[in-house]
Amino acid sequence: MKRGFTLVELIVVVVIISIFLTMVGGMVSPLFFKSEVAGTVTDIQSLTPQMVYAGSQGLHSSVFSFSVEIKTANDIVDFSSEDRQFAVVHKGDIIRVIVFKYPPWIFSKAGTYYNGRLIHKLSSL
Repeated sequence: MKRGFTLVELIVVVVIISIFLTMVGGMVSPLFFKSEVAGTVTDIQSLTPQMVYAGSQGLHSSVFSFSVEIKTANDIVDFSSEDRQFAVVHKGDIIRVIVFKYPPWIFSKAGTYYNGRLIHKLSSL
């Protein structure tokens, strides 16, 4: 009577578990790596010209791509966003946003933020 797993069976199980964790991690990571940040906008840049057209399909979503820097009470947070609401945000505005931190298993982007969503524009100059 055989006890335990063979090497091939162990490798197959490890591969299946790895695939499952990768799929679930992609869906679950925004829940664990979401932060709400409030502060003063110290810089905001539109990453593409505002009048770019994508053929007959109208405006391409990358036209509304922004890079934003916010100074909080004790930190500076930089993030990217494709939220069109950032078109009305200017330097000096006080805003509240939700940002998502890249998960630590994406080594090249670990510790940086993406997909900022404007929650509330508290005041402007």
